[in-house]
Amino acid sequence: MHQQPQRSASAVTSDVLYNFWFDDMKKMMWLFVGLLVLAPATISAQERERSIDYHVQSAQFRINDTLNIAEIYFSIPRGSLAFVRRDSLLEADFEITTRVLQNGRELSKYSWLSSSTADSLEEIRVSQMLFSMTSFQMKAGNYLLETSVLDVNSQWTGSKSFDLTIEPFGHDSLAISEVELVASLKRSDQPGRFHKNGYQVIPNPRAMYGDGLPILMFYAEIYNLSYPSDATYSVHYRIVDANGDTVKSFPDKEKAIAGTSLVEAGGFNIISLPSGNYHFVLKVRDNQTGTSVSRKSGFFVYRARDQRVADKQMKYEAIIEAMKYLYRDKSEADLDHEFDTMRWLTSGDQSRMYKDLDVEAKKDFLIRFWRARDPDTTTVINEFRNDYFDRVQYATDHFGGIKSGYLTDRGRVLLVYGKPDEIENFPSSNDVRAYQIWHYYSIEGGVKYYFVDIRGWGDFELVNSTARNELSDPDWQRWLSPTR
Repeated sequence: MHQQPQRSASAVTSDVLYNFWFDDMKKMMWLFVGLLVLAPATISAQERERSIDYHVQSAQFRINDTLNIAEIYFSIPRGSLAFVRRDSLLEADFEITTRVLQNGRELSKYSWLSSSTADSLEEIRVSQMLFSMTSFQMKAGNYLLETSVLDVNSQWTGSKSFDLTIEPFGHDSLAISEVELVASLKRSDQPGRFHKNGYQVIPNPRAMYGDGLPILMFYAEIYNLSYPSDATYSVHYRIVDANGDTVKSFPDKEKAIAGTSLVEAGGFNIISLPSGNYHFVLKVRDNQTGTSVSRKSGFFVYRARDQRVADKQMKYEAIIEAMKYLYRDKSEADLDHEFDTMRWLTSGDQSRMYKDLDVEAKKDFLIRFWRARDPDTTTVINEFRNDYFDRVQYATDHFGGIKSGYLTDRGRVLLVYGKPDEIENFPSSNDVRAYQIWHYYSIEGGVKYYFVDIRGWGDFELVNSTARNELSDPDWQRWLSPTR
């Protein structure tokens, strides 16, 4: 938990490149043989009239009783910009302008120039988005925000405007800021791009998730909790569909009140949600006063597989045949080794059943097992299986020794939960054994795994975790002593 950060009085701008992999972006961006590489003198009048599409969104946070900070987020398709050859690089330059108006009067205007460079066309993909942001201090009231993007090379432009109501948060009642849904959320103590209260927060103005972005991540601030106090507060997350029905709900989390203003940030997997419109609802309860408040933020889930229904049976048969070909020349020893690497995914009943099968039945078992976990059953590629065996190989290369890497504690955690968002390494010394702390920021709101090289031969053993249903040892640091 962290205190609310101090807010700067000046506008802040940042830019970052981020990759998305939504199929429908091909329909929504301009792509001209990968990208247009134009010399400014060759741009026609018709090309100058081309409009740049982009997405813009805002979120507001408390500064004090009378002031909020309004953050304005932009995402611009990289493929909609004209890249010009300058020396050895391709470069696109664009200018973003934001105006704040009230009752027809301009209160503030801010413009900034940004650029994007590339060595070649091949490195620029249609799915890439350029993110930027600015912020303004604003008093309570109704405003009009006018935004525009100008491509300097081609003179293409785009503009969007929207009403913005600034609501005071006050100081005497529990409140939540607007919930910012984001593309990436990482712990960071380094000031810079999109840094906010101990996090690097990359926005997602389009608020689209699903293919390529299966984790819904969010950032919010809680104000006016009872403090100082020995009491706690509780947070509850849920997702509702377009009809208002709850489709996903998470258990309440009770936390200590460490200050009057705290951050609530995290993420969770929405891979099971079909395409459609949803709202993420965050509810906070001050257990000292019994008061509660909630906020919601809308988002959209898009899955290409939900749109593919034609020739489904034909595709199913073709994929099964492709999987059979994959296992055609595998020996029983190969099959058994593959099944052994899957031990963290299988149940005891499945293990007993597999041992009684003949070779062909084992192949069929493996085909059906992986197909049931394929995130896109309309293609031959099984992304889940490929990713899993990439992690098996990583465990073999980095954790193996006396026993295979996938059999180690680190191997198990890697295979079950994926690669950690951050690893802290602590080397050994005369007084302390070597140990590691793995951080997963998108699991259960953030969990840690503690591994110690107890025997001194590089096999780091799990001694504690903050995740549910994992080994928990509050006194885990006793394992760090070499004399134990």
